Amino acid sequence: MWAMAHPLRLQILGLLVDGPSTASRLGRRLGESGGSTSYHLRVLARAGAIVEDAELGNRRERWWRRREPLVVALPTDDDLEGRAIAARMHG
Repeated sequence: MWAMAHPLRLQILGLLVDGPSTASRLGRRLGESGGSTSYHLRVLARAGAIVEDAELGNRRERWWRRREPLVVALPTDDDLEGRAIAARMHG
């Protein structure tokens, strides 16, 4: 859940609803550099929210897609850190 709390990562996940994309394509749509977008894609991949689409990729481009179904855990009242993350995500 922490990986998705970053506003840019939430935007990336939203764009990947439309289908697989590369860091450079997403970066152009978001007004970010390809390097910055690539970093955030790797964070999302480590968290299991997205996966590389090997069928579309080649040696120069990595294509990413959302992992389906995307599971988001909701924090309980006792989970202070989880509530803070959820508030940031929904804010």
